[in-house]
Amino acid sequence: MSFTNTAAADQVNENFFESIQLDLTYHQPVSSSPPSVLIFNVGRSSPRQLNDGPVGDTSLLQSFINALQSIKAKGYVVQGAMYGPDGANIFIDTDDEDWDAHISIH
Repeated sequence: MSFTNTAAADQVNENFFESIQLDLTYHQPVSSSPPSVLIFNVGRSSPRQLNDGPVGDTSLLQSFINALQSIKAKGYVVQGAMYGPDGANIFIDTDDEDWDAHISIH
C-alpha cells in the first residue's frame, strides 16, 4: 500500500496503533481473585455450592486432593471433577442436606 498523501498515511498509522492499544487492553485478566475449589451438589438436596481456596502454603492442587479425599471419606458420589490453573470444580451427588459442612479442603 503506497500513499501519496502523507496526512492520509499518518492517519492510517495512528488508527493502526490505536487498534493495537485497544486490543492489548481487551486481553486484561477478567478476575483478580485467587483460584479456588468450587464444589457443587447435583443431588436431590437443596442446591448450594461450596467455594473455598488454599490457605497458607497449601497449593490449589493439594486443596483439590483434600476435597476429593474428604468427599470419599463421607461416602458421597463424585459425578465429575476438573482441575486447572484458574481453579477446580467438583460435582457430587448426595441427599445429605448438610453436605457442605462435612467437606473440607484444608
